[in-house]
Amino acid sequence: MTYILGSRCSDGVVLIADRKLTIDYGSGYLYDEKLFGEIRNIIIGFSGDIGTFELFRTRLRDVVADNPQMSQDKFILETSKIMNDLSTKYYREEHNFDAW
Repeated sequence: MTYILGSRCSDGVVLIADRKLTIDYGSGYLYDEKLFGEIRNIIIGFSGDIGTFELFRTRLRDVVADNPQMSQDKFILETSKIMNDLSTKYYREEHNFDAW
């Protein structure tokens, strides 16, 4: 189970996350980062399948690189599109959901 905690403080926000990653459907685990700050002013945390997250992170980096002056609203919209695309391709098809 992933745990990410966020709290406001006097000079910003503090984010804390555990580092344990389960692999191969519970057959083992390893430790790695779950919080990433490679896009200016944005911290991304993840839980779930690391492979799918890496696809998300790569696509998001490409969008930001192609649109460096993107507004906050546009960033949220593009993030939502990426999440929907990945969900449709890797989750809905795999679990045979016809409509969400």
